[in-house]
Amino acid sequence: PLRPGKHVLAELVKSSIPVKVLVRYPRKLPAIQNDQVQVVVGGLRNQTSLTTALDGVDTVFFCVPQSSTQENVRDYYRSFYQPFVDALKKSSVARIVTVSGGRGKPDDVGPSGPLADMEKAFDNSGIATRHVRCGQFMEGIYYWIPQLKFTGTFSIPVDGSYKIALVACKDVATTAVRLLLDKSWSGQQGVDVDFYESLSPNEIATILSKVLEVRISFKPISGDEFKATLIKYKVSSAMAQALKECMRTLI
Repeated sequence: PLRPGKHVLAELVKSSIPVKVLVRYPRKLPAIQNDQVQVVVGGLRNQTSLTTALDGVDTVFFCVPQSSTQENVRDYYRSFYQPFVDALKKSSVARIVTVSGGRGKPDDVGPSGPLADMEKAFDNSGIATRHVRCGQFMEGIYYWIPQLKFTGTFSIPVDGSYKIALVACKDVATTAVRLLLDKSWSGQQGVDVDFYESLSPNEIATILSKVLEVRISFKPISGDEFKATLIKYKVSSAMAQALKECMRTLI
C-alpha cells in the first residue's frame, strides 16, 4: 500500500512537462491517454534499464520499493539505491528527489537508519538532492487488517493517548512534486512532510468504529508482542525488528 510513486506520476501527468517512468510491470500503470509519458520497462537494480531511463532526464524521483519480507533491511535498501547512484554518476541528471525518513542521521533506528545511508550515498554523488522525510504513514493501517477483521482490535506498542503525527502517501507525493517542478534549488537537504493532524490510537479507534460501523478498540502491547504479531502476519523477522525499533522512537 505504501506507493507514493503512483501519486507522484498522477500529479506530474497534470503538468505539461514530459515524464519518463521506469516500471517492471507496465500493466500496473494507470491508463495514460497522451504521449506525455514515456515508459521504460526494467528494474531499479539493472544498469541497462537505469541508463535508458535516465538518458535525457534532468530531474529524478526515487523511492525504494516497499517490502515486508527482506531478511536484511540495510542490504535490501542498499541493493536498490547503490545501482541508482552508480547510474546517476554517468548521467546528466541535475537534481534528485528521494523518499526518506527519520532525521537523516546514521544512528536513526528502524528503516530510518538504512535511509540515512541512502541519503549520504546520493549526497556524495555531487548531484543536488532533496530527501523527503516521512513520518508515520496512515497507510500503516493495512498491517492491522487481519487483527481488525478477526478481533475488532488493533495494537501498537504505545500508550492509547499518545498523539502520533500521521502522513499519507499523497502528502509525500505533494511535497515531492513541488520539488520536482521547482528548478531553482541546489545543494543537499532533507525536507519534512507537512501533516494535517496528530491522532492518538484511541482517537483512531473511534474514527474506525464510525467508518466501519462496528466497534473497534485499541489494545496496547509490548514491543516484543508487536514484533511477534508482525511475524505472524508474514512480515520477516528483520523487518519486524526494524518496525519495532521505529515504534520505540515514539515512546
